Amino acid sequence: MWEAEDVRPGEALDARAIGDLRGYLYLTATAQVRGNGTTFTTLHDSQRVGLVGALGPPRSRDQECAVADQQGQPKPLVPCSLTDGAYGPSYRHQGCQRMNPSGTRSTPQPTSSAKPCQANTFLQIDLGARRPVAAVFAHGLSTSSPVVIETSDDGTAWSQRAEARWSRFLKVTLPAGINARHVRLSQQRGYEIAELNELAVWP
Repeated sequence: MWEAEDVRPGEALDARAIGDLRGYLYLTATAQVRGNGTTFTTLHDSQRVGLVGALGPPRSRDQECAVADQQGQPKPLVPCSLTDGAYGPSYRHQGCQRMNPSGTRSTPQPTSSAKPCQANTFLQIDLGARRPVAAVFAHGLSTSSPVVIETSDDGTAWSQRAEARWSRFLKVTLPAGINARHVRLSQQRGYEIAELNELAVWP
C-alpha cells in the first residue's frame, strides 16, 4: 500500500500515507559487501507489526474522478477506483484506437494533420466543493518523467502548484493556503500515466 525509501534513523512516516489503513508495517535493510570482483547484497526484514491508521480517510475518499480521453478531455471513471481506499489494481486506461467501418478496432496511422492521442495523460479528482488542499499522495504510480500537480475551481482553468520527481509511492506537498475543488496529476512532459492505484488528497 505504501513504501518509504531511504528512511534514516529518527525519521517519522507521514501518517497521511497510511490514513485509515489496517495492515502491517515492517522494515527492510539492505547491505552490500564487495569482494573478489563480486557484490553480495543481503536483505534484512524485520518482524511485521500490526498497524491501524489513526487519521481516518483522506478528503478525497469516494469522490468522483476522471482520466484524459483521446482528445485530452476528462472522462469519468465510474466507479472511481482512485478514491475507493482499496489500493488495488491500476485505473482503467482509455484507448487510442478508432473503429473501422467493419466494426473492428484499429490504431490510426499518424498524419501531419492528425492530433496525437492524449489518452491517460492526466488523472483528476473532484472534491465536490472548494476545499483546502495541502498534500497529494499517489499510491502505485508508474510514469516516465516527473509529475505535476494542478488545481482548479471549475475543472477548466488549471494552476500548476507543484512538481515532483517520479516515485512509485509519491508524496507531494503543496504551498500553504491553497483551496480548490479539482486536483489533477499529470506528467511534466505530457506522457501517459502507466499505472496509478490510489490518489489521496489531504487538507
